[in-house]
Amino acid sequence: MKKYSKKHKILIGVVGVAVIGLGIYALKPSTQATQYVTAPVEKGTITSYVTGTGQVSPSNQLDLKSQTSGTVVAVDVKAGQYVKDGQTLVVLDQKSALASIAQAKAGLESAQASYQKLAAGATNADVAVSQSSVDAAQLALNNAKQNLDNVKNQQQIAVNNAYRNYLNSDISAAPDINNISSSSPTITGTYSGQQEGQYVITLHSSFSTKPDYYSISGLENIGGNQINYGIPTPFGTKGLYIQFPSGINVNDSWTITLPNKAASNYLTNYNAYQTALQSQTQAIESAQQQIDSAQISLNQAQANYNLKVQPATSEDLAAAQAQVDSANAQVQVAENSLSNTVITAPFDGQVAQVNLIPGQQTDSSSAAVTLITKQKIAEISLNEVDAANVKLGQKATLSFDALPNLTLAGTVDQIDVVGTVSQGVTTYNVQIGFNTDLNSVKPGMTVNTSIITDIKQDTLYVLNSAIKTQGNSSYVQVLNKDGSVSQMPVQTGIQNDTNTEILSGVNEGDNVVTRIIAGSAATNATTNNASANKSPAAGGRGFRMLGGFGG
Repeated sequence: MKKYSKKHKILIGVVGVAVIGLGIYALKPSTQATQYVTAPVEKGTITSYVTGTGQVSPSNQLDLKSQTSGTVVAVDVKAGQYVKDGQTLVVLDQKSALASIAQAKAGLESAQASYQKLAAGATNADVAVSQSSVDAAQLALNNAKQNLDNVKNQQQIAVNNAYRNYLNSDISAAPDINNISSSSPTITGTYSGQQEGQYVITLHSSFSTKPDYYSISGLENIGGNQINYGIPTPFGTKGLYIQFPSGINVNDSWTITLPNKAASNYLTNYNAYQTALQSQTQAIESAQQQIDSAQISLNQAQANYNLKVQPATSEDLAAAQAQVDSANAQVQVAENSLSNTVITAPFDGQVAQVNLIPGQQTDSSSAAVTLITKQKIAEISLNEVDAANVKLGQKATLSFDALPNLTLAGTVDQIDVVGTVSQGVTTYNVQIGFNTDLNSVKPGMTVNTSIITDIKQDTLYVLNSAIKTQGNSSYVQVLNKDGSVSQMPVQTGIQNDTNTEILSGVNEGDNVVTRIIAGSAATNATTNNASANKSPAAGGRGFRMLGGFGG
């Protein structure tokens, strides 16, 4: 019994140790290896595109306005109606236009009668009337010429006075920078000269018993003038006086500038002088225009008189015929005014809006009828980055929220040259013309566009998720056959929402890492599948999962 008990205890101990060991092993956390999701570098076609959303608009929308004011008499169309080029849309009241036609035709008849009268010759009474017109025109011309002479004299006096004030703007003597004296001579009087310029006054010592003297240079050159201290003394010949203060240094000099631009009243006097010059020019031009007008009137009166006293020449008859032609033109203008009371369609299209009803007053400032063409365009707004890649003539696909089963092709027809800035964001409007016109697509519908900006064929590409960046460089991680990963610098080309073109750095068939699933074990696991997840923009693309779990 003792022996059995001992063996039984040993067995129980062994089993207990085993159970404890299995428990410890069961509680040990399992570890998972790092997994790499890869995809092969493939060769095929890659397309880049720019997307945008906007509205459908007619390619040509025209607001037809009345060319004249008036009351609407008839509206012959409704919104949504299709019309032909030249079809009547709106008619305005034509009473005034018809009256103008009647008046113009009366003028034509009068011109024709004058022509016939000229051809027949003038009576004595006609000659006398023409002579009185010539006399009156000649008197008016003489008066206009006398007026011009008066205006010239008056304006020249005003200009001379303004110019004199301009030259006499607070005349003062400016000291030379090397002067020893702190005081300057006082200048008085009125400068009567007409020339701008400077007087330079220089003091000289006689070094004898003779009085000190001064000389003048510049506008006038005069020497040997005795200095009379404290007494205003004329200097030069232009009406100015100079007074030297006592104690002044006899070797100093001063400059008098005419006009004195540093004077407080210089700008006022300058402006007054310029105004006087302008007034002179305007007044003379106005007086000359009166002469020209009077001369024209005299010429016309003389020509009429010559027509009266001389038999009609071929030139006279031609002038009279010109009056007839002018009257004919007035008839045409009146008839055009009548046609302006009718608004017609300038092209085949559809009436989008009618803004008038019979009895309503209208004018040329507001649209009467809005007409659109059947051809439609998509108008979208792109940011400056996308707009930089869009060019005229690029192809586009168009889809519509209201027509989910419809896709149309289009072409980029117009791109804004100048962008629109709003809250610091610059956008450019782009117009895409429809290659197919369908009545089911209506102006104002929301349109989604994809503009093809580039297509590369027979080129290498990878999934966008495989591209990594470091600074200004791009690279991919290539999974080697031994399970290690190499970082390969690449040069990229165009890109779309799915794929990126590879210009250099890897070869077709290389497996590049698109995603890493991190694990805690030291053993790496790899995922790859070259047959799944095909990309519609660039041929095949996929992955497979390989790897396991370690304990």
